[in-house]
Amino acid sequence: MSVKENNDAMSAIGNARRFVRNHPSIAIVLGTSAVIALLSLAGDPGSRYLLAPSTNSRMGSRGAAPGSLDKPRMCEDSGRCSPLDTSKTFAFTYISKSAGWSLNKALQGLIPWGNYNSKSEPSVHWHMRKYPADYNIISLKSPRHHVWSLFAQCKYGEWPGPDVTGPNFPRSGATPESDDVDFNSWLDHFVPLGEDGFFNCYHPANYQSRALTTLHSNPHGVIAMIFEPSLDEAISTYRSQNFVLITEFYHESMCLFHHRLALGPTGLQGVRSVDEATDFYETKCRCPKPQVEHTFKTHHKEGHRSSLRDTLPLKSLGKIEALTKVDVELYKSGLDQFMSEVAWLESDLGLGRRVLCDESLQQAEGELWYLGLSVTQLYHDKVADLGKSTTY
Repeated sequence: MSVKENNDAMSAIGNARRFVRNHPSIAIVLGTSAVIALLSLAGDPGSRYLLAPSTNSRMGSRGAAPGSLDKPRMCEDSGRCSPLDTSKTFAFTYISKSAGWSLNKALQGLIPWGNYNSKSEPSVHWHMRKYPADYNIISLKSPRHHVWSLFAQCKYGEWPGPDVTGPNFPRSGATPESDDVDFNSWLDHFVPLGEDGFFNCYHPANYQSRALTTLHSNPHGVIAMIFEPSLDEAISTYRSQNFVLITEFYHESMCLFHHRLALGPTGLQGVRSVDEATDFYETKCRCPKPQVEHTFKTHHKEGHRSSLRDTLPLKSLGKIEALTKVDVELYKSGLDQFMSEVAWLESDLGLGRRVLCDESLQQAEGELWYLGLSVTQLYHDKVADLGKSTTY
């Protein structure tokens, strides 16, 4: 980017920020696409420090301490209440082992053909630069569960397979007990941080944050020995997305997506599978949670665990923590934002009914305790905050 282009982009962003402050209600609906156009205008990948396409008027400075970005007001600054227009373009970036196949399948059934692009396992910046779209989509997964999924894919998946991962990849057997042993040995290869070899599969060090910050096309391995990328940059890219599915709340995330489609110019009449989408939206997004059949792909038979609570050795947990410090803070930020979105969805401004049910909260409570927070309390806090707020 030339100095002139950079100055032009920064000037346009300043105007966009002033517009958001002066006309927040209009910015909620129109701001996202407008700022995406600014990102496209900037063009150069180095412009990632610029205001992301989320109408966020309170982005932290480039020199701020990690994690110091102000929390955006959910609707006014994030655009996450904005209607989604199916006549515009959507782009979904798979972040490896974060329910990408399932979400891609669901989006293919909703977004009209020709308006949707997806790419498996590139970096987010590379995909946004290669396939610019009006709406950008990713998914995030609990870091502890994500690291296990990366390992299980490397050990048991048809891809990459033993011929690719090589004879040094730990494979002592195919039982839960041998998986524990192999998982710990696999983690030993990466801890302490500094080893960039990754068995031609996945390097687990802050994988999701690296996928959100690297300019390289493929985040499978560590680029330039950056094992702990900037948290501020990761959160900035996260906020630039127009929709983010949280894997642990897949169903509720899809309810959010359907509602925003329903708010669009054509409503659910603009999606590919009108009857199916309408039925899901009207009958499945409520409590008590109805029986719902989402389509999930099994990439391998062995290595699956329905729960990681109390099933992994303590020595492995400490190594996961060392490998995911940035990812944990990124995920906590995403979870906080997600609960704000759910509070809005359930309010009179949205569906006016419970969508995130107690049974889902209870299940997540046990799995996510390691984050040092209560997801149930976080949810109730967001509901209470919405009741007091006048900025939504």
